Amino acid sequence: MKISHAENNSLSRIYQNQSVRESEATNQKSKAEKASSAPVDSLDLSSTAKLLQIAKKAISDRTETSSQRIQQLQEQVQTGAYRVPEAELATKLLLSGHV
Repeated sequence: MKISHAENNSLSRIYQNQSVRESEATNQKSKAEKASSAPVDSLDLSSTAKLLQIAKKAISDRTETSSQRIQQLQEQVQTGAYRVPEAELATKLLLSGHV
């Protein structure tokens, strides 16, 4: 069997195309392996850390509310608008045992 020059070129192109496809597949596979083995940043908080986070936020919120209430009371005292709730004061004094 005699192989002509044209057939030889055709076979050569087929072989080259196959080699290119195989090398592309190998490159894609290695990229996929590198991507899957790349370290991923993550953070897992313990239940204690989560509770501490919630407590810190609650304290922060309460501090803001307390400072606002103190400011309001100071303004009321300075302007003479603050009135002591007498019935509430008497009840608390009786319950605390100071009277």
